[in-house]
Amino acid sequence: MLTVVCCLLSIALSSWLTLILSDYLESFVVSDTSAYGTLCATPNLQNWL
Repeated sequence: MLTVVCCLLSIALSSWLTLILSDYLESFVVSDTSAYGTLCATPNLQNWL
C-alpha cells in the first residue's frame, strides 16, 4: 500500500514540476526572444559560440 502511495506521489510531483518548469521556461523564452535575437545578431557573440 505504501509503495502505491509513494509511486503516486512521485508521479504527481514530477508532473507538477514539469508543469511549473515548462511554464517558467515558456515565459522566460517569450520575454527573452527579442533580447536573444539581438545578441545573435551581434558578431562578437557569434564568435564566442
